Amino acid sequence: MRAISTQADELCASYHRGTIDRRRIGIPGAYFLVIALLREADGGSTSAYAVLSMLPVFWLALYGTRRQLAVSIVGVASVFLMPLLIVGAPEYPTSEWTRALLWICVAPIVGFTVQSLVRQLRDRADEAARRAEELQISQEETRKLVVRRARSQAPASPSSWSAIPAATSS
Repeated sequence: MRAISTQADELCASYHRGTIDRRRIGIPGAYFLVIALLREADGGSTSAYAVLSMLPVFWLALYGTRRQLAVSIVGVASVFLMPLLIVGAPEYPTSEWTRALLWICVAPIVGFTVQSLVRQLRDRADEAARRAEELQISQEETRKLVVRRARSQAPASPSSWSAIPAATSS
């Protein structure tokens, strides 16, 4: 329970300092608290709820900034390390350190990779939209040039059309 209050205190302090966008980090931060409670209620280290700690990481990788994603990595670390430090054995045996370190190593790899891929995808979409707009402008300018040229080369009156040779049929 102390781990939960420590994490809550850190999130509140960050909010008051204004260093974290409350709308983007509030939901994942609360979710880490829920995960910690679920793990504690379901038997500690043997709980199957640990995997849920990746959901806020994914969400912030998709919609958050790098800083917000880094805060979510701290949340993952808190979910796994605080019970080890505060509750300890037997509910959280020393073998849990290995699991905690693996989660702490995997979460940033997955999170920052997903965020990088999303950024690349958004950049490509922006570039495609820019090119589509340029193409639209080019098409409009080409149409104007064709119309202008056609008007400048059109015969002045229908009487001058007789000067145009008729197509011959063979």
